[in-house]
Amino acid sequence: MAETAEWALIARSYELSAPGARKHVEVRQRFVSLIRGRNGQLHCMDSVCYHAGGPLTVGDIEDVNGYECIRCPWHQYPVRLVDGAKLYKKMEMNDLGKLQSVGWEASENRQRVHAVEERQNGVYVLLSSELRIDRHAEETECESDRWAYNASAVQSVLRHCGAGAGKLRHATY
Repeated sequence: MAETAEWALIARSYELSAPGARKHVEVRQRFVSLIRGRNGQLHCMDSVCYHAGGPLTVGDIEDVNGYECIRCPWHQYPVRLVDGAKLYKKMEMNDLGKLQSVGWEASENRQRVHAVEERQNGVYVLLSSELRIDRHAEETECESDRWAYNASAVQSVLRHCGAGAGKLRHATY
């Protein structure tokens, strides 16, 4: 029988009151991070970067082409907080045979984002997927699914934010 998706209380609002505040938690064995954007909006995404298992959610928050993004500290990829898309500059050859930027593009289905609600008694997350796949699998709905349950990979997130292995919070209040 399939599990029914449930909202999980994972933080108190005061823990994420400042712009840029983050909290890294484990929800039903999936490693996610809550991030308060500079605009005050709360976001939730998989903690570990889709590309190479890096500590994405400890990266800098910045504006890229009008979108609030988090920049992976390993490879400098900007990932939109709102939908997990990777932004990149599209390049084309000009008439002289040289590459030139022709604007920003977005790659879909890179970093999984999850629904988040701030309620009177705290911050709740609804996982958008609990799919478990092998990190070497060819087919996946979202690339970060490969790393979402990897306890070794999430340690790089915790090291970068000054937390030890025992500092990861489980979603129980």
